[in-house]
Amino acid sequence: MAHQITIGLAAELTVHTPDTAVRARAVCIRAGVMHRIEAVEILSIYLDALSEEAGALHAGADIVPVDIDMEDIAFLRSLLAEPNNSTQQMRDGVRQTLNLANGPAIDPRLQTVRAVLRPASGPTGTEFPQAGALTRGPLSGPNALSPNW
Repeated sequence: MAHQITIGLAAELTVHTPDTAVRARAVCIRAGVMHRIEAVEILSIYLDALSEEAGALHAGADIVPVDIDMEDIAFLRSLLAEPNNSTQQMRDGVRQTLNLANGPAIDPRLQTVRAVLRPASGPTGTEFPQAGALTRGPLSGPNALSPNW
């Protein structure tokens, strides 16, 4: 599930939920909240509900206004217009726009998984020596998942 930041590009927008409505230039909508957006032109940014960014933006309310100005909107548009920006550059740009400090280059959850998969010796290219010995075989039958394909 993902939280959604919706930004009105041409003017303020209104986000309606079954319980309330918020009118602002940008609104953060909590993951799973049924909503309807009234706007002329929007940019939506989706954040993993477990990410640091999502945690920093949400205080538990279903929808909250986000402080953003026209310079920030122009900056986000320029990021999107540049085809050579990396995912990390995009993430850093969004964090800058939302006034969040730049986080680690890799999500800490992925770093944990990577640490479990990688032996203490580090990235030597031999972390999974059996992988180099695998050859292509049939995709069905009793030997389909055998290391001797």
